[in-house]
Amino acid sequence: MKLTHTPIILLLLVAEPGQLTAQILSWVVPASIAGEPSGCAGLIEQSGNGVRAAVHSGSWESTLLTFDWQGNSTDSLTLPWVSHLRSREDGYVISGRFVGTTEIGGGTIEGGSGFGDFFLAAFDATDNLQWVTNSVSIWPNGPFVIDMAVSPSGRVGLLLNNGPRFVIEGDTIVCDHVHDWLLLSFDASGGLEWYQVLHETGLPYTLSIENTKLAMDNSERLWLATTLGSSIVVAGDTVHVVEENLFDQAILEFDQEGALLDQLVVPCGDPAGDGITCYGMIAHPDDGVLWFGNYLNGAMVDGLPLDSAGEGSNALIMHLDSLIDMQWFAVFGSDANETVTAADVDESTGTIMMAGMAGNATIIGTDTFPSEQLKYGFLMSMEP
Repeated sequence: MKLTHTPIILLLLVAEPGQLTAQILSWVVPASIAGEPSGCAGLIEQSGNGVRAAVHSGSWESTLLTFDWQGNSTDSLTLPWVSHLRSREDGYVISGRFVGTTEIGGGTIEGGSGFGDFFLAAFDATDNLQWVTNSVSIWPNGPFVIDMAVSPSGRVGLLLNNGPRFVIEGDTIVCDHVHDWLLLSFDASGGLEWYQVLHETGLPYTLSIENTKLAMDNSERLWLATTLGSSIVVAGDTVHVVEENLFDQAILEFDQEGALLDQLVVPCGDPAGDGITCYGMIAHPDDGVLWFGNYLNGAMVDGLPLDSAGEGSNALIMHLDSLIDMQWFAVFGSDANETVTAADVDESTGTIMMAGMAGNATIIGTDTFPSEQLKYGFLMSMEP
C-alpha cells in the first residue's frame, strides 16, 4: 500500500491491524493563541464536545480554554501558572506554582517566604472549585511540580523537586538535601495522605526531569518512571543503578499507603546514556500500567532482551502488571528514530491508541513510511 503525504500539513497515520491509512488534520490552532509552544499544561476531553487545554497566557498566569471539534475556542477560567491538567470522574485537577498570594476559583491562597509554592486544586465539570491545597514555603528554593497523576476517584500523586521545605495542612515537610525530590499522595478531597523523599546519592540532578513520569493504576497504586544517573534512596531502600552516570531507566511501584512495593532498573544499553526512555505511563484496564517511550538496541527489561526493530531509537510500549511483571511488549521501528509519546486504552475493548514521531522508512507491520520527509507524526491502534 502506498502512503500519501503532504509536506505542509502534519501527516497523521491511523493503523488498523495490517493496514495504514493517511489522514490530514482537520484544524490546527496557531501557537500564538497558546503563547509559546511549550506553554500547554495539559489536554483533556470535554464530555465528547471537544477538548480543554490550560495554556500559559502571561507572567505567572494561565487560561483554561475550551475547543470544539472545529477548532473554535472560548475562555473559561483565569488561573495561576498551571503546570499540569488531568481529568477525573467528576471534573479535573490542576497543579502549578505561584509566588506570594494568588486568586483561584474565586478564593485567595497564600504562600510562604520562599521563591514560590505549589498549589493543587480540583474543579467540577462546570468549573466550580471543589477544593484547593497549597504549600507555605520555609526555604528559598520553592517546590516545582515535575509530574502529576490522578486516579478516576480523584486521588492525586505529585512529584516535586528543588529540595522543598514547606508546611502543608500543619505538617512541616523537610528534605535533608537541597536536591532531593519528593513524592506526595493526596486523597480525593486534597488531604495529604503520605510522602516519600527520593534522596540522590550522587551528583545533583541525577534524576531526569524531562523523562520522569507518574501514573496511578486502577488499584490506586502510584507508579514512577525516571532515568537515573546514580542510585537513590527511597523509604530506606536503595534503588541501585547498574553503572554510575549512564542513565538507567528506573520503575518504582508504591502501594496506597506509600510503601515501596517493587522496583525495576533497566540498564541503559549501548551506547551509554540513551538506552530506554519513558514518555508516559497510564493505567491499564486489566492491572498495572501501560509504559510507552523508546529504547536502543541492547536494552534489557528484567533480563529479557527487547527484540530489535532497527538501528535507531525504536518505539516501545509494554504492559507492566502489579509488582512490575511484564505481561507483554511491542516494538516497531527501522533505521531511524521512533517513539510513542502518548497513548490511551479503550477500557471496553482493550484497544490501545498511540501517537508519536517516526523517522523516514519506518516499518510498522507490512507497511513502510515514505522517505521524502525526515520525520512523521503518527496515530495508530493496536488490538489487545
